Amino acid sequence: MIIGENFFITEFEKTGTTFLRNYFSNYKNVKITAHHDFINYKNQNLELLKKRYRITTIRNPFSWYVSLWKWSCKNNNISPLYKNLTKSRIKISRLKFKLLTINYLIRQLLKNKKKWENLFIDPNSTDNFNIWIKEFLNTDNKLEIGSDYSYTVGNDIGYMTYQFLIRNSISTNLNALYSRLEYNKNTIRELLDKNFTNFVIKTENLNTSLIEILPKLNLKSFHLSATNRIEADNKDYEYLDFISPENKNLIYKKEFFLFKNYYPEFKF
Repeated sequence: MIIGENFFITEFEKTGTTFLRNYFSNYKNVKITAHHDFINYKNQNLELLKKRYRITTIRNPFSWYVSLWKWSCKNNNISPLYKNLTKSRIKISRLKFKLLTINYLIRQLLKNKKKWENLFIDPNSTDNFNIWIKEFLNTDNKLEIGSDYSYTVGNDIGYMTYQFLIRNSISTNLNALYSRLEYNKNTIRELLDKNFTNFVIKTENLNTSLIEILPKLNLKSFHLSATNRIEADNKDYEYLDFISPENKNLIYKKEFFLFKNYYPEFKF
């Protein structure tokens, strides 16, 4: 996280947070914690929620999935996603809910790890990506993912929406994601409405958002040179061509509320 006198920024992976961390390291009165750290993780201080500006980052889900997959292809075991899919994740700390534990254990022990590994071999393979995203977002395969996302009960919650919510919601509010008694068709929308952030930095216009928010944070703007300036990433638009029409519909369906809240220009 990035923490200042009157603000904090929760970090959502593959949304330009390395750039933001490097930029805010210029300020002596700004604290930078572990990368991708967030409130409610390891009992982080909830006093942060009293800060005036509660900022998060986001990226359009199409390019986010392609970027996450490409990065995992290149980094393999450095990527939590890669490890969760290609290894049996049966640590005691992962066995959270008794009703799902047996099914979870069976899927972790019997999943085809080689199949998942092969889908991360070539970061430039559109075929591999489209097979991967179809398998990854298939509700029937959720128990193979090997993270808390495996225990969510809704068939309509995508992996990106889940990751966004756990970074920007009070943990007690998230209980509904794991309870068949509490979960309903409005749960995701309600959780997004109740998330504690009040300013969003989009990867696609990161520089503009940064220039807009700095005066509010009482921070002067450092010059963005050619070496540290992030322009609108053309790859984000190239990534649209990376995804098959069928999988665009799948991603849009799974991440519907993220699109609706932050990227209404995309419609299917």
